[in-house]
Amino acid sequence: MAVSWPEGLSSAPRREGYRPPRAGENLLETQTDAGPAKRRRRFTSVPHFVELSWRWSVADWKDKWLPFLEDDLEDGSLAFEWTEPLTGEDFTATIIKGSAGVTTSIGPGDNMVVSVKLRVI
Repeated sequence: MAVSWPEGLSSAPRREGYRPPRAGENLLETQTDAGPAKRRRRFTSVPHFVELSWRWSVADWKDKWLPFLEDDLEDGSLAFEWTEPLTGEDFTATIIKGSAGVTTSIGPGDNMVVSVKLRVI
């Protein structure tokens, strides 16, 4: 069962750098002696990935995000529920590489910017 997003923490990502869910590499192309290359899907189902970042206040980052990542998600090893902001679809996602896949930087003002790559399952 997936973990719920923390209450009171905005799940809407920043527009800068947001890449909506897209399929991983799933195309096999074979060159022919003459004419166009033959193309087909490798698999009928492939994982989808999302790259995004959030900007939160230092207080939200410290009091809501870190406990969510470290305790609720067990350092990013568990899946969580997330709503895709453009379509409103609900997804279950995992963080690629767990907590090692999370990049945190000091944002403008009293903010933290957290960037992740998610695998949508």
